[in-house]
Amino acid sequence: MIRSNAMNQNLLLAALMTILAAPCRADDIGSLRSEPRFNAAVESALTAYRPRDIFAAETSCAILDIKTFQPFSLPETLRQVEPCLRAVSARHALALTAEPGAVAGSKPGAALGIILRTREASALSSGMRDLSHSLDIRGWRLLGHQVAVRRSGQPEAFARSAAQKALDQCVLLAMVREIKTSEDFIRYYGRCITRDPALKVRDIQPWPGQELGVTLTCAASEPETRSLNGIVAVNAGMGPVQIRILARSQN
Repeated sequence: MIRSNAMNQNLLLAALMTILAAPCRADDIGSLRSEPRFNAAVESALTAYRPRDIFAAETSCAILDIKTFQPFSLPETLRQVEPCLRAVSARHALALTAEPGAVAGSKPGAALGIILRTREASALSSGMRDLSHSLDIRGWRLLGHQVAVRRSGQPEAFARSAAQKALDQCVLLAMVREIKTSEDFIRYYGRCITRDPALKVRDIQPWPGQELGVTLTCAASEPETRSLNGIVAVNAGMGPVQIRILARSQN
């Protein structure tokens, strides 16, 4: 993660270098410090480098700071933040998109949260600096879900889903199955998940926008449901195929 606090000293140094780089005589330097125009120049330079809350400037981002009695699920959160990210992207040329992914949690290991993808490569650019600051003041969470920022094309490692055990123990008649789509996985392996009483999965559907991904609707508790988020691997004849799982509770 890119943290804006670590940049403060560098930003101050860069601002002062910008001011002192202007032509002046040696005997002017001492008097500059006490002149109002010098102080104004310092403040102006620091303002240019000071990070801004890019979410606060967009009306479509107001939802990020609301307080709710019941937290949004991850799929709901992704839908809610989409208009905000479009507005921020248009203003700051960041091309932000949100997707579920493995982020560092407060406990050891990875937790499923929100990956913000951006085409912006430089961590020192004003857009990335402002984005980092905006997330920093929100505790790197959006609507209760932890956030990480990644450049577009950078792969994400998902945690292993608790549904893997049900697949490993499932007895199937045919040994080789070609898995090219989410529908293929559901056709051949879906019942291995829905018939396991421990998982309490009531429905399994293709994950929109994910070629090899499914969504689960569960009657389990929230912690049990979260344990299903991640990846599973199944044999597809030519080797193991990984399927992404996104689970939500119907309770």
